[in-house]
Amino acid sequence: KKIIIAVTGEEKEYKFEYSPEPGETTLALEIPIDILPFVRQNLIFYKRSYLIPVAILSSSTFDATSELDEPSLTFGRTGDEQSLFRCIKPSLDVNHDGLKDNICLFRSKTANFQKGDREGILKSTTKDGTYITASDSIISWPK
Repeated sequence: KKIIIAVTGEEKEYKFEYSPEPGETTLALEIPIDILPFVRQNLIFYKRSYLIPVAILSSSTFDATSELDEPSLTFGRTGDEQSLFRCIKPSLDVNHDGLKDNICLFRSKTANFQKGDREGILKSTTKDGTYITASDSIISWPK
């Protein structure tokens, strides 16, 4: 059984995950992402090999272009998949909020999505070592 507590502090939202199972407990900064930006439905063709773009969105309290430790990015079915191909430069304002966002490409096969999956999970750290977590809905295809 897992308990999730959302904590808001210093205008940043953190997610605390506790499990009664022995192991590490972490406090992570929750940030917004957009899987397949500029596309209405996030269709993931889990049987194919291609690059999946993910926009890591900046906010008034998080600059995705300067605070993110890009080499630590993981993305996929559980968020622990070492699927990063590379991040794209220059940065773009994906969601039209006036802030530059970071777009990174991830290998679909390594992301390991399966039939029935409904979300993609991204994990990382900031350059100062703060854990980051993010997710967005997907539709795995074929169903």
